[in-house]
Formats: sequence, structure tokens, C-alpha cells
Amino acid sequence: MKLFDKMFKKSPVIMTEHGPVSEKARRQAAENMKNDADTKARVEAVLVNQYGTEIGLAEARRRYPEAYETN
Repeated sequence: MKLFDKMFKKSPVIMTEHGPVSEKARRQAAENMKNDADTKARVEAVLVNQYGTEIGLAEARRRYPEAYETN
């Protein structure tokens, strides 16, 4: 991620039934997804189950953009 993006890009807020997810937890989840295809598939499956195929996959990319970077 470029320095400008790190400084000025706001991280997505993830709301759950228990309240918002902390940025540290969100970032760690994205890192886990990036490093493990099975984890990424499980997260995508949960979101697809909640929102449907297209919206669920789009929501995964919105919540965890770092997991989809191709650096």
C-alpha cells in the first residue's frame, strides 16, 4: 500500500451484532485471509450466506481490501 493511502485512506468499519470490530482485529483478519486461502474462502462463504453471492463477495472486498491486494 502506498504511503499516501496509509496516511489518508480510512479503514472500513465492520459492524456486528456485538458492536464494531476494532481496526486491529480487522487488519489481522485481512492478513490471515491474505496468507491462508482456506480462511479467505470461509470468510467469503459466511458473507455470501448473509448477503448473497455478488453482494457478499463485494462486502468481503470492502471489509478486507488488504486480503485482495496483489503485491
